Amino acid sequence: MPSTSAPIGFAPINHPSGTVRPEVQFGVIESGYPTGILEGQMVKWGTGGYLVAATGAEDFIGVFQGCRYVPPGGLRPVWTNQWIAGATYVAGTLEVWFTQDPTITYLAQSSATLAQSAIGDQADVTSPTAGSTTTGLSAAMLGTLVGVGVQGQWRILGLQYGPTVNGVNNWDDNYVWVRCQIARHQYVANKVAI
Repeated sequence: MPSTSAPIGFAPINHPSGTVRPEVQFGVIESGYPTGILEGQMVKWGTGGYLVAATGAEDFIGVFQGCRYVPPGGLRPVWTNQWIAGATYVAGTLEVWFTQDPTITYLAQSSATLAQSAIGDQADVTSPTAGSTTTGLSAAMLGTLVGVGVQGQWRILGLQYGPTVNGVNNWDDNYVWVRCQIARHQYVANKVAI
């Protein structure tokens, strides 16, 4: 029973094709961007065609998966699962991996008990920028359900069955692991909770 809060952000686990394929794009985080972005953290397209960290109650494009770049004066590329706040890179060397497909299913932990009636409901994220710069993993979680007819950021699809990060998973546990999908995608019209 997941009685411990041990979030990993939003981990992509399924796609209708059978394979989750993160997008890779070049130079889409501005050199020197002052905000850290962790693996499993939500990102959105900001002004100027750059990815930025997304926060609560807003549309976003997907989830950050990592980056590779050559730092100024560096001889080899740095691969990391996080964007380190204020990092700079040699022009033309930054590669960024992130999810962008609105049909991807993610694994996430709730910040409180959820019942089976949560299926079809939606929730905003709690602690959207929290996490560990040691592991590079986000600590974002699903927050309180928004309720019927209200728009949230994430749509609950169902319970994650089987062993999870910290044990067997059941509805009504203290911190439930669920499968979810983006409900406020920047490229798709919003649809409220049912």
